[in-house]
Amino acid sequence: YQPISLLIIDVDFFKRINDTYGHQSGDKVLFELAKIIQQSTRDGDLVARIGGEEYGILLPNNTSQEAVIVANRIQKGIANHEIFLDEGRISVTVSIGLCTLSQPPCCLDKDKLYQYADKALYHSKHSGRNSVSIYDPDSHSIRKVA
Repeated sequence: YQPISLLIIDVDFFKRINDTYGHQSGDKVLFELAKIIQQSTRDGDLVARIGGEEYGILLPNNTSQEAVIVANRIQKGIANHEIFLDEGRISVTVSIGLCTLSQPPCCLDKDKLYQYADKALYHSKHSGRNSVSIYDPDSHSIRKVA
């Protein structure tokens, strides 16, 4: 069996972007971020917009260490990217939560995978944003990794 990782990405303070620059500019930001996320993943990875300003990435055959590398690449890539809007240039940051399950496929609980990654996301958001946190399903603990 192979491990599977899930990353949940949330744009920090996205409501401010919509409120300040309008929804068309907000949509442009989301499009730019989607490009960065897509460029930071492999062909076999599944990238999707979950809703609003949240994205999910399913990383098959990725250990937690490999998933952290992908999450760090995305987080830093977005933080270092300037987005050009009609009103000027802006930078945004993201909070990322991730979890890796290494159980045989018969025991994979997709709901738990999502729940754990979501808990890690909220850990990132509550500990300063612009960061990556990982949920350890063995110890049921969360730690910030970047």
